[in-house]
Amino acid sequence: MNVNKIKLLLQRYFVENRRKKFQLFLIVFLGAALVYFFDPAGVSGVQYTVFAIFCFVSMWIASKVFSFDISRKESAMNYLLVPANSVEKTVANLILVHIFINILLIITLFAGICFGIIIGSLYFQYSLNLSFNNFAADFTDLFTLSNILEFLAFQSLFIFGSVYFRKGAFVKTLLALGFFFLVLLFIGIAVFGLFRNETGYYYPSRPLNVWLDDSIIQYKCLNNILNIVWIPVCWILTFFRLRETEA
Repeated sequence: MNVNKIKLLLQRYFVENRRKKFQLFLIVFLGAALVYFFDPAGVSGVQYTVFAIFCFVSMWIASKVFSFDISRKESAMNYLLVPANSVEKTVANLILVHIFINILLIITLFAGICFGIIIGSLYFQYSLNLSFNNFAADFTDLFTLSNILEFLAFQSLFIFGSVYFRKGAFVKTLLALGFFFLVLLFIGIAVFGLFRNETGYYYPSRPLNVWLDDSIIQYKCLNNILNIVWIPVCWILTFFRLRETEA
């Protein structure tokens, strides 16, 4: 694996279509600024709206990282002729999405949020200190280890979707995810139904709130472990699918 080739692949991404990339990040900036302009104190849960914007844009970019090059015959031929092997292309795109794109999106969002808070606080005569304190508290709760791992797991899946689906990767990956969670829902309903008796649902002898708290803790631990395993699995699948495409 040649590090210089990976650097050239990363430079290629930022050089090509610079105007479109700038326009995308400008829209993200304005979207975050607009959301916080109307609620600079963050009392209506606007942080979740901004987090949703962040997730949507990052997943959309992840779904385009390979499919943009291999969806059309001309671009696919050009991409296959790039002097780099499948490992270098995979590593370059993983670094691009997981590190550079996420960092750029976070910086853009935070700049837009700060701009929106300042303008909104001045316009609606809110306290700037209170607004920024609420903002810091809200996003501290969002950026937890569990949320970060889950986000990276979904992003890895969309990267795999970008090389698996040549066209419409974002929509097709979303539909595949929706079908998967629908199947899980039916399985969960079926399993939960096993605990049902004549008088209602049966729970262990411990109080319900204690049982639920323990179940949530166990779920979070299991979910973190599954995400840690799932992320590299998606990377490996991405590599093999890309190599199969190039063959």
